[in-house]
Amino acid sequence: MTLSYGHEISKDTMSPSKLKVTTDPRPNSRMAFELEVPAERCKASYDAALSRLSKTANLPGFRKGKVPKAVLLQQLGATRIKASALENLLQKVWEEALDEKKIEPLCEPDIKNGFESLLENFNPGENLSIIFETDINPSPTLKKTKGLIAESEKVEYDPKKIDELIEQSRKQLATLVPVDNRGAKMGDITVVNFKGTYQEDGSEIE
Repeated sequence: MTLSYGHEISKDTMSPSKLKVTTDPRPNSRMAFELEVPAERCKASYDAALSRLSKTANLPGFRKGKVPKAVLLQQLGATRIKASALENLLQKVWEEALDEKKIEPLCEPDIKNGFESLLENFNPGENLSIIFETDINPSPTLKKTKGLIAESEKVEYDPKKIDELIEQSRKQLATLVPVDNRGAKMGDITVVNFKGTYQEDGSEIE
């Protein structure tokens, strides 16, 4: 039941075939999505998978796209068709659940008890319960927002520190000029060629 601003009461027109979604926060910024998929949606997904496979299957004695569904069931098996139907159904209902709840996940969802277990419980003519779980953005909360005291460190002005920073910048940004008429002195940058070996195994040092 919903109330409008005019205080008129209107009936909930939710279709019995509409996907039902509830969320349940979990520890460590996880969110569980509990979905109840109506039987009509399960049956439609199964029929679509059967039709899709019948158009692409290559079976001896039949033209491509003309394989009867009974033959397809016999050759491919009901499990394969159900798996294809369930995969497509999961993708669609997951996207619908995210859109309905306006939640952006951080990763692909995990299926409670795994896909194989869900496949065993998937029957095209029955409702299907699915529990997805995924990571979401954390929502930190402050326990106390008033009366907080921030301490600041007092910085004394020191001209020597300024001169040191300027000198460091000069050295870092200086242009290197080759010198070949004297020996190396403290503060010079030198290029050294050497050849040596390790005492342990006699291998050459790179």
